[in-house]
Amino acid sequence: MTQLNLRGVLHECGFNSSSYVSTSKKKVPSVVYVNVKTPCPDWLGSGIVGILVDYDAYGKQIADGTITETPKIGIDMETITWLQQEGYPNLTVADVEERYSPKIWTDDPYLKYHRIELDSVAAIVGGEGLWKYIMHKLQMEAPQGFDYIDEVTRPANEVLYPKTVSDLLSYINEYTDGILKDENEKIDQELEHVSELIDIKAKEDEIQQRLDDIVAEDEGIELIVKKLGELFKKLPEMLTESKKKGDKEEND
Repeated sequence: MTQLNLRGVLHECGFNSSSYVSTSKKKVPSVVYVNVKTPCPDWLGSGIVGILVDYDAYGKQIADGTITETPKIGIDMETITWLQQEGYPNLTVADVEERYSPKIWTDDPYLKYHRIELDSVAAIVGGEGLWKYIMHKLQMEAPQGFDYIDEVTRPANEVLYPKTVSDLLSYINEYTDGILKDENEKIDQELEHVSELIDIKAKEDEIQQRLDDIVAEDEGIELIVKKLGELFKKLPEMLTESKKKGDKEEND
């Protein structure tokens, strides 16, 4: 099959398809490994790996040759029957099969002289039809559905802060950079040309203490702390209410 066509279908459906050497003139068996994370028995790990292959001697050899039991998602006679029942009643085996002479032995009488390629099916039912069949096979292997908990990234809390809060935190950070600028330049000069080996941890502790003292004695920081202190008195109560609300929603 021309792997470029199938790769295009998979790419459109959200798969990160590899750039296989589709420019090669040599006819090669087609195989796509599909890794889907889904709840499954412990011995299978955290997901399933299926193989999407042509219905030919090579595809059968690949499917039969896996060390562990691997779901075969590819084309076979059942595929044609399923597609006929799912919106493509006029599709026939004759529409998609072709004669060939495999260079390997197969115990399947049909595959000794005929094959059905993924691209041949896609040419008739389109990418949508092929993808519909692939999803049918994947859903059979994952009856509990697909587990996306670790795949979908949720925003960090700080991204959700109201603009006023974000602006305040940015201002405090920039202000602190400003009051520490001179001292940090001195520290850079001290560390740039050290004539002997030093205790790194001790030096880090010394630097932190120097910077802490500057921040603690700054009048601007004292004013910020004073104003925020009034809010902090209410925060424990707000935090308790937030936890109660979360527990209630979880129990509901």
